[in-house]
Amino acid sequence: MVSLGRPHLRHKRDYFRRATRARYEERPFRNPLFPNRQKRNLTVFALAGAGIGMAIAIGSFLCTAPAFLLTEIRVEGTIFLPPREIRVEAEEYLDSSVWFFFHPSHRLFFREDVLRQRLERSFSFASLEIRSDPPLLFIRVEEKRTAFLWKSGEKTFLVDGHGTIIRELHVEETTDFFAAPQPYGPFREGQVPPKPVPYLSLTDLSIRPTRAGATVLTEISWKGVEQFEMRLRELGIGIRSLRLDSTLGTWMTAETDKGYDLLFDPIQDVNRQADHLAVVLREEITDVSNLHYVDLRFDDHVYYK
Repeated sequence: MVSLGRPHLRHKRDYFRRATRARYEERPFRNPLFPNRQKRNLTVFALAGAGIGMAIAIGSFLCTAPAFLLTEIRVEGTIFLPPREIRVEAEEYLDSSVWFFFHPSHRLFFREDVLRQRLERSFSFASLEIRSDPPLLFIRVEEKRTAFLWKSGEKTFLVDGHGTIIRELHVEETTDFFAAPQPYGPFREGQVPPKPVPYLSLTDLSIRPTRAGATVLTEISWKGVEQFEMRLRELGIGIRSLRLDSTLGTWMTAETDKGYDLLFDPIQDVNRQADHLAVVLREEITDVSNLHYVDLRFDDHVYYK
């Protein structure tokens, strides 16, 4: 009789033990409380960090390098307009903010059209040239020719022959424009007579707000004023100033150096109005010392007081 129990069971037990030990040693199971930590590839992060650092360094160089900064402003072509006023406007633009952190004083953030619009809001030029060549910002202007002065409230403006406002006249400049004319002596020896007022002054009684570049008078109206003023000079009459209400029409009142006013319409036939004035002064009015006004606006009907 052969016993098969114990040796056979021992053989199976040894096989199971070896198989179990092999599986354990291979470690196919992982404790979920201790996840496997894989090694990270640090090369990718190192390259990304180096790229970001290089980009920051290049950006800092471009934003701070003196070769890209506008630090000098040169203004040319001005005649009556003080260059410092244009320079102040340009400096305020260069010091303004772009995207909170940058300034237009850097070549990369400078915009010629923005500076042009800013200057044209304050002044009206015949031509305007702007060039940026760091460190120099070059501005060349051609001024419009001043034809007359426009007063509205407390402000006075220079206006060209088309009736377009050139710029506002500052207080310190008004002396040369509004000093009372004294073309005749007597003067003391060595005394220089005051300069006469070079431009006619038109006062808008409506006190309508205006700005540089706006049109306050039509070109036809101004040509009529010029022609009427020339005809009055032929009659020995000078105009000290003009008044009108721009909201009501084109009628004007001319204050003369003879002490009386002339009411006229510059868009009508001013030569005919001047002829009527000459007739009235020659045939109707013998003493102008008591004359207050002459109204020439109604064609052949002339009224005076």
